[in-house]
Amino acid sequence: MIKNTLKFAEWMHDSYESISEDQNWKTQKKCQVAFKNLPKRNQAVMIRMAERIKIQFHMFFDKIINETLKNSEEKFNKKRSVKTNQREDYLLMEFQKFLHLRIKKKVREEIRKKI
Repeated sequence: MIKNTLKFAEWMHDSYESISEDQNWKTQKKCQVAFKNLPKRNQAVMIRMAERIKIQFHMFFDKIINETLKNSEEKFNKKRSVKTNQREDYLLMEFQKFLHLRIKKKVREEIRKKI
């Protein structure tokens, strides 16, 4: 198991307990402990959830990255003014613009939800 997965599982457990408390939801007494003191089966479930979320997250972002690079590559090939030795810089710049716009869109959506 990857160390980061364990840390992620611990964070998920702590977050679940914290949110449950905020929502006046009573979790089982045996689960109201630090992650390392949870019953082994509860730890195993959180670790598996952490692994699954990480896999989904990576698959999602791999798809976005691949699509963005493909689109950037197509734009690069169409621009004759960009020299071949500038290709990597151009692709990186295009990818950064894409991520910036994607993050701005997400932030706007979150703000709208709260209004």
